[in-house]
Amino acid sequence: MGKRIMQMLNDFIERELPSSCYVNLIADGNAYDLYAQYGFEPVWPKSRGMGKVI
Repeated sequence: MGKRIMQMLNDFIERELPSSCYVNLIADGNAYDLYAQYGFEPVWPKSRGMGKVI
């Protein structure tokens, strides 16, 4: 299911967003490997993801 969602997201990004757009994903667990299959790369050390649990 993850690959299907990522393919739909990737198709949307390529079809609808300008080339100047920046898309950021947060990877938990092995999601890093899935995202990499669709061209996403680590942004560290330029950027760091952050979160807050309430």
